[in-house]
Amino acid sequence: MDGISLANGYAYIANEIGGSVSVCSVGSGGSLSPCATSAIAPGVMPSSVAVNGGQAYVYDSNNNNMYLCLVGNLGALGSCMISNGGTAFSGAIQIAIH
Repeated sequence: MDGISLANGYAYIANEIGGSVSVCSVGSGGSLSPCATSAIAPGVMPSSVAVNGGQAYVYDSNNNNMYLCLVGNLGALGSCMISNGGTAFSGAIQIAIH
């Protein structure tokens, strides 16, 4: 487990080795309740995730790509596509949205 992002009542946890992002509901006391797994794409190793409204950016440390995903029902990530903007990334550590 590497990157964690909190947004819209959910915790998004990058599972680099598992190749997915866990989406967990955050309770009023801060506890995490049932988590669902969102696969990004085959061969992807998510190491960081940032959520901005209905979109999430996920960095793939295996192929140095940035993925743009839509945030759907219950916070699940889907429709992920490479979104590098013509830039080659190499070993990015964190994503921030300002």
